[in-house]
Amino acid sequence: MKKTLFITTLLLTTVTYSQYNLEFSKVLNFELTTNQSATVPDGKVWKIENSNGEVFMSTTSTEYGIVMTSDGTGTAGVLWIAAGSSIINTSLQNRNYSIIEFSLVEIGSSFGGDTGSSSSSIGNSIGVINIEFGPIFTNQNAGDSMSLGNIIVPEGEIWHIQYHAGAAANDTTPNPEYGNTSMNIYVDGFAVNSSAHNGIFLSEGTYEVRGRCAGNCTYGQGWYARGKIGGIKYNAN
Repeated sequence: MKKTLFITTLLLTTVTYSQYNLEFSKVLNFELTTNQSATVPDGKVWKIENSNGEVFMSTTSTEYGIVMTSDGTGTAGVLWIAAGSSIINTSLQNRNYSIIEFSLVEIGSSFGGDTGSSSSSIGNSIGVINIEFGPIFTNQNAGDSMSLGNIIVPEGEIWHIQYHAGAAANDTTPNPEYGNTSMNIYVDGFAVNSSAHNGIFLSEGTYEVRGRCAGNCTYGQGWYARGKIGGIKYNAN
């Protein structure tokens, strides 16, 4: 299974959670069909970094207010979900989720008795990503997404895709300029630089990059598309 990871700094800081530390466990990247759900395992906490729609949650208990039963949470940014709680796809369309899973580690059990928050090293920055695709000629309908190519994240690396650019033009302009008719760029089904989220992190694997015209691309004789993505590489070890 492909994995997608979101990191905010060069070091992933272990978070203090009551009498526990949140220690990085793994990354999760999966899709839920209509009415399908996924539950946070015992001893774990999920941090949802990215999704392609509103996240709906159900909880089994709460210290405040009342429990949630398939309640929407909006689309504004990161969500933390406790063990036993579930995310549910109530949409008629499939939904993708990019999640960091943490383990609840009792304070002092793995950090030599430290009673404060500690740092668990994930990796250092090792390079810059700057990849361009196309131009590619297509006869696809303007509203359909098209494959621009694949990217391969090598073993031992984590890539943070932070920005994108896309361009489209009619059949007489084989090298469309950025800043004219634009294209939205998607990596592994996730929109890059969407307003509600903060980029995409990718661990080892192959990921498809797709583009969808965000402007007037209704060209009768086909059209050209090009795109680029950029960001930072991290050492996963």
